[in-house]
Amino acid sequence: MAATLTESVLQDVMTGIAKIKLVPVGKIIATTFDEADEIFTVKDSVNVSQTAPTKNEVKIDQRETAIAVTYESGEFTITGQIPSMAEPLLKYFYNTTATAPIAITGYNAGVGVKLDRKSVKAMLYIEAQSGQALIITNCEFVTNIMWDSTSTTPLRLEFTATALTALGGDNGEEAEVIFYPKKKVA
Repeated sequence: MAATLTESVLQDVMTGIAKIKLVPVGKIIATTFDEADEIFTVKDSVNVSQTAPTKNEVKIDQRETAIAVTYESGEFTITGQIPSMAEPLLKYFYNTTATAPIAITGYNAGVGVKLDRKSVKAMLYIEAQSGQALIITNCEFVTNIMWDSTSTTPLRLEFTATALTALGGDNGEEAEVIFYPKKKVA
């Protein structure tokens, strides 16, 4: 058997965020993300992580060591910050009032946001500056409004997205996360 884990794997080291796109959960085709919604994030605010698995040991009274071990996968989470309170973002991530509040002197009409918890299900596409991409096929997003350092950071939406079980079958993909290597150069 030939070795497959060689130095060539270092060609697909992902760094930097070039694009983040969102589309409704569904089947992926070549053009799925061509006309997708795109979000822009505060530099270095995006974090993709999977918590360590939970280990469950099966033991018997007659021995100190486990006779079997099972693992439960850790939660796969994506967090980030969007430095904007633009109307399309607020309407995408929040429930808004049926009619926007009237304009007050010196301003356009406002956007009425309800602070109830709205969750948005979407496929998440992240393209790296280094040329690779990953897709999380079924995410649930929630956001909160933050402005903790008013003189140095913008009022922003902070999002948390949790990868959910893939839908599979005819309605979607079977994988929860899909990694794409660098684009081939012709």
